[in-house]
Amino acid sequence: MSENDDPESTIPWPGFVDILSTVIIVFVFFMMMTSVIIFVLSEQAKKAAVQEAHKQSESTIDQKSTKASPEPTLAPDVNNLLLQKEALQKEVAELKQLKNVLSEAQQQTTESTDSSMVIHFGDLGATILKDTDDVIKTHLPFDGHVTIVSTIPKGSDFASIREIALNRALNVRNVLIQGGIPNTEIALKIIAQEDESKENTDNVYGSVTLTFEQ
Repeated sequence: MSENDDPESTIPWPGFVDILSTVIIVFVFFMMMTSVIIFVLSEQAKKAAVQEAHKQSESTIDQKSTKASPEPTLAPDVNNLLLQKEALQKEVAELKQLKNVLSEAQQQTTESTDSSMVIHFGDLGATILKDTDDVIKTHLPFDGHVTIVSTIPKGSDFASIREIALNRALNVRNVLIQGGIPNTEIALKIIAQEDESKENTDNVYGSVTLTFEQ
């Protein structure tokens, strides 16, 4: 493989990685701040409810002793607390839903044989998760040639997501290099899927196939 065939020599560090990292950091910060706010509001609501219940109890005792009329302003306060509680519960449910969406987006599945391996991605990301990294390393050390084919699903805009497919292939290559396979023994290919029978029809985000050849 010549030097000009190396994708790293022609493709700079993608700006998409910096943008995605910034978005993730901002989102994590937002979730942390929201969690703190929910906790503080919940504590305040509990404290207010206890105080109102205590006041109501004292008022009831006073009413029995003095035969006074009930306090008319207590009911609206209780209703406000109930509305706040419902709003907090709704916000917590939305945060849990966002967490589930993020968890599903980070899922990766693998299919592995003695001479090949297929990595199916759960989103448009390119990061290799730890479980996938462990499966790749089960093929190492390996004394031979490895071909990495990053596939773009049929019907996708090849130009728009080629950078994602390339980043996936490069990340897989880095794992192989760390496992002791020379860079000269690793070939990269980026292809668009043409025949749906060659790929799982549920795989809408593409895959990376590794072929180990002696």
